[in-house]
Amino acid sequence: MRPIRRPADVVRMGGAPVVADASVLIHLSRIGRFELLRQLYEAIIIPKGVYTEVVEVGWSLPGSVETERGIKEGWIKVVSVGDRLAVRELVVRPSHGQR
Repeated sequence: MRPIRRPADVVRMGGAPVVADASVLIHLSRIGRFELLRQLYEAIIIPKGVYTEVVEVGWSLPGSVETERGIKEGWIKVVSVGDRLAVRELVVRPSHGQR
């Protein structure tokens, strides 16, 4: 699959890591576009619970192999969630068109 070309006004999220949940990893894998995460962001952070869901419990399902590979390559980091209140503050609320 060929890389997606980004418009000139789209800037790669340099030093700002992005927190991803399981659905992002699974669904991008399912449509064959998991590499978008690496193309758009330098680092992806996933909570330990997401790792467990996608890689351990979901081994061989969409997203498992790609996530494990990203961890081994170092651009996906697994972290333990210590401050649940801080995590809630990071959650993006749906826009008007989403539910």
